[in-house]
Amino acid sequence: MASLHVHHFPRTSTHQRLVHQGANSQRRSAILRALCCVGVVNCIMPRIIKIGSLFLATAFVAAAVWFCWRAHVDHRSIPGHIVRFLRGEDEMTQHFNDLAEDITNTPAMAQLQPWVVQTLKRYREGRLETNGCAQYYWDEPPAVRLSRAERPEFINHEWGITNADGEEEPEVFIVLDANRQPEAVAIGWYMYGVQIGPPEYVLSYHSNYFCPYERVKPGIFVYGNYK
Repeated sequence: MASLHVHHFPRTSTHQRLVHQGANSQRRSAILRALCCVGVVNCIMPRIIKIGSLFLATAFVAAAVWFCWRAHVDHRSIPGHIVRFLRGEDEMTQHFNDLAEDITNTPAMAQLQPWVVQTLKRYREGRLETNGCAQYYWDEPPAVRLSRAERPEFINHEWGITNADGEEEPEVFIVLDANRQPEAVAIGWYMYGVQIGPPEYVLSYHSNYFCPYERVKPGIFVYGNYK
């Protein structure tokens, strides 16, 4: 009896085709998703750039408006000092003008000159409490520093430790003439100050320092210290 042979076709080729088709489908899907993402990015990116540019421009305009407003309402603020400098008012001139403004526009400063006249009188009479030589005065003879107890409250409030600037506490001292007689009272910071005498007092420097000064009122001068 002849034997019956049954031929079995290999299944591997069909399986490989299906796997290959599935892989191709996944690649096509991935490519389509990538193209969609690129399209979305290309569509959205200009809008993002436009919004970002608009935000930066708005922030810049807001900062510029704040800077100008701050300089206008407070000419002693940092923006105020910068604007004044750009207008030609150098640092020393700003100090001079600010001190002159304090003296002329602050009601409490009306006490300044009468207090100085009384202080000079008390010094001549030996009734004034002092505390060594002034550090912010470099001429000869050395100036005599007043003790803290001798400072009136209106000076402490305007230029002392309660000053809104809070940068540097000034010294208050007696300026002596060549005969070591009291001629004025000075309120001095490191680089500038106010020198006050009676209404007839005239300030004049004869030293090795370049000391610019300006008259604010009769007997009241603002000055700068330069060597």
